[in-house]
Amino acid sequence: MTPRPHCTLRLALGQADECPGPSCGLWDGDHCVLESVTPELRRSPALACHLIELRLALERAGEATSEARARSLFSRRLNEEQAAEA
Repeated sequence: MTPRPHCTLRLALGQADECPGPSCGLWDGDHCVLESVTPELRRSPALACHLIELRLALERAGEATSEARARSLFSRRLNEEQAAEA
């Protein structure tokens, strides 16, 4: 199995962490949205840190949305089941 490339943001901070791929909040389709600005990120670690924070916020928001959808679906199905039993 081919290892994933390194995370663009982490490389800018001197860390060689594996790219999270599609689970990353800054992933679009089949690539990292930051690929084209890698040189700029390496010159600005502060920007890389800010973007890491943004990525984490996007991922948390996505998880919260998914959780809310799952709860809504569960409640709806539970209510439908209870109505069918009545």
